[in-house]
Amino acid sequence: MRHEDCVDLLSRNSVGRVVFTRHAIPDVLPVHFAYDSGSDTIRIPAPRGSRLAASVDGTVVALQVEEIDPGTLSGRSVLVHGRAEAGTAGSLIRLHPELISGRVLADSAA
Repeated sequence: MRHEDCVDLLSRNSVGRVVFTRHAIPDVLPVHFAYDSGSDTIRIPAPRGSRLAASVDGTVVALQVEEIDPGTLSGRSVLVHGRAEAGTAGSLIRLHPELISGRVLADSAA
């Protein structure tokens, strides 16, 4: 997928999965997010004291977002890698994308 297509998918969606490590073990959590194209930042709300907020500040994380047709199982998936920055109140995480890649998923019956 082209970079522009990946950014378009990020801009039109608000739910994804964040991947991070906690005590050196991979963890995946569903999250709401908002992509801010002006600052090229992804904002992820995280309750203060949550395992996500406590684990990601200053670390590299990944965010995976997809659009899948349930009938054909085809669609598109975007993966964002970048450094996470937790706000001082711990209620907002800012993900600064360093690598954005996408994949087209073909019809499973093909």
